[in-house]
Amino acid sequence: MLALILIVVTVLLTMAVFYLKCEVLTSITTLLSALFGIVSALGYHEILGRFILAKGYGGEHAYWASALILFVVVFAVLRTAASQILNPKIEFSPIIKQVTSIVCGGLCGLLISGMLLIVLAMSPASGSLSYSRYNLAGAINPDKPDQLLINADGWVSGLFSWISRGSLSGTSSYALYHPDPLNQIHLNRAKGAFPIAGKQALKLPGKNYIRQQEIDGRSLVVVRVGFNQQSFKSGGAADAEGKLTLALGQVRMICGTKGDTEGTGVGTPVYPAGFVVKNKVEEKKLGEVITLERKEAQDLRYGNAVWKDIAFQIPSGLTPKMLNYKYNVFFKLDPVVAGSEEIEKELNAPPQAENTEGQNRGQQ
Repeated sequence: MLALILIVVTVLLTMAVFYLKCEVLTSITTLLSALFGIVSALGYHEILGRFILAKGYGGEHAYWASALILFVVVFAVLRTAASQILNPKIEFSPIIKQVTSIVCGGLCGLLISGMLLIVLAMSPASGSLSYSRYNLAGAINPDKPDQLLINADGWVSGLFSWISRGSLSGTSSYALYHPDPLNQIHLNRAKGAFPIAGKQALKLPGKNYIRQQEIDGRSLVVVRVGFNQQSFKSGGAADAEGKLTLALGQVRMICGTKGDTEGTGVGTPVYPAGFVVKNKVEEKKLGEVITLERKEAQDLRYGNAVWKDIAFQIPSGLTPKMLNYKYNVFFKLDPVVAGSEEIEKELNAPPQAENTEGQNRGQQ
């Protein structure tokens, strides 16, 4: 309810301000300033967040605060620059002024409220000042979130995803790395599980760590993952209190089609079916917070970590591209291989000095 009120109040206020205070050109430039503020915030907040974390500041606040700062600063600077450069007093007919004010004011209000809801969802205030797309205490279908009646945040994230596939795509499209970004953000906020991780949070064996296996009558893609026991401040997966906590909703396999080139296209997120233990799937709810015990850590060929096999059921026609852990950790995945006893023995082998390559390969 609070989120819907925020949207309605923001839209009405911006429409009123535009109608009473803005000329035609001012209305248009203010709307464009808000749009560029969103592009800057969603496009570059991860870079700024990583920089802040690298300096030892921010913690779980680094990314949402970076997005808010970038949006406010870019919006304010562009709005001020436009008012200084352009002549807002160019005369237009009253009807054009009124229509422009109402349309631009309404759209600008949707952009601002949608961006604020995204920032709130990323912050610790998610669910109290914002809203929850999922009941994390129950069974979750990631494809059926609870959406607002006025889906402002969905409209903003969808608009930026579309923009990112064009001239802003670069070598890493937002639509590929963050498919369904709102669902990712809300599932990542499981209470009791830290929302971010260090850049060496996960370890992947050097080869054959992603394999196709028949388990419980299902064809599953199983990934061997090692959770680094160090604190996220030291690059590991543990939170500030030293706990290794996660929910399976914080782990996603991002898939693409075979025709996608590296770093481009639109990703499809697939969430885990559960952990594989003794050739059985140990199912977990996506919102269930799991504490990994340090006593589970093993010294295997590719390092010391809490090693887990995570199972995914990949729809036909899709190819695994990346593994996404929590909000900020991404690994490019090797091609899937057919599982075998030899591969399992190799993955479970004790350490060997000559076999240390492959840890953290492909990390973004």
